[in-house]
Amino acid sequence: MPLSAVSTAADISTAYLQKLESGGVKQPSPNILFQLAEALDLDYAELMRLAGYVVPNRVDETERRRNELTYALSSEELTEDEAEELSKYLDWYRTRNPNS
Repeated sequence: MPLSAVSTAADISTAYLQKLESGGVKQPSPNILFQLAEALDLDYAELMRLAGYVVPNRVDETERRRNELTYALSSEELTEDEAEELSKYLDWYRTRNPNS
C-alpha cells in the first residue's frame, strides 16, 4: 500500500508515517498503533510488542469469551458448560444478526 493510502486509512499524517517507517519515531503511542493495526489488518498486540510495549500473554479465544461472559453475568459464576453454550449461542446469534 502506498504511504498516502495507509495514512488516510489510519487517519494519521503521511509525514508521521514516514518518520515511523524510517525509525524517526522510537515508540509510537498505543493509539497510533491501534489505528495502523486496523488500517492494515494487523494484530494490534503484536504491533505493541514490536514497538517495545509490554503485552500480557495472549489468552485463547475460548478463554477470552468465557472471561467476558463471566464478567457480563458476574452475579453468578458460570460453569464451563454454561460459558461454552452461551458462547456458541452468541456466535450463532451474531451470524444471524450482523448489526448487533
